[in-house]
Amino acid sequence: MKIVHGHKRPSRIERLLPMERLVELFEEKFSEPYFNPTAELTFSELATAFPDVQQADLEEALSHWVDHSGEKTLQTKLVDADGATTRVWYVHGLHPENLR
Repeated sequence: MKIVHGHKRPSRIERLLPMERLVELFEEKFSEPYFNPTAELTFSELATAFPDVQQADLEEALSHWVDHSGEKTLQTKLVDADGATTRVWYVHGLHPENLR
């Protein structure tokens, strides 16, 4: 975030796809995604869930939030499924009371 006149101002990508929208998606699709090891989404699933976000912007947002420090952490990993390697994203270390 940029600091302007002593206040933190969200970047363009943070305004376009705030972490809260990502967390809400995981909460809609999975029961307690913070503790569910199967709560993983592919890029295709994320793109379908956010049709208002251009593919390049979604890639930038996911990269931004994976690299972002703090309690609201998005992680990524590669998984092998049926002989193919796929990148998935998941929430890690989140606590619902800290996100609101």
